Amino acid sequence: MMARPSGWPPEVPEPGAPDWETRATAWMLDQCPPDYRGYDVFRRHPVVLAHVARACLAAAVDAAETGIRTARHDLRGVVSHSTVDEAVAAYEHERHRLKQAATGADLIWRALQGERWTAKL
Repeated sequence: MMARPSGWPPEVPEPGAPDWETRATAWMLDQCPPDYRGYDVFRRHPVVLAHVARACLAAAVDAAETGIRTARHDLRGVVSHSTVDEAVAAYEHERHRLKQAATGADLIWRALQGERWTAKL
């Protein structure tokens, strides 16, 4: 029995389901910068898009972590303390979301290369 591994994006059917690669492609395009939709190679070759999505998401996680590390220092005296706190909280929320998306992109990458998971009893 096919299964969705932990971390699989809920918007994407499990590998092997009808149209799963098309839905995975749409989900991965949503994880990349909008201009990436203009490259036909990413829509034609989901495994290439998975490679790109993994890189984009890794960079976005790094950017969020940099923001968390530097916001208090860089924004001190520029905006109120409460605004800095809100910015840090937003960075932390985004980092969490991006890490989940990165896990999903990695699982799709693996599935596109043939890896499959089975349901555990």
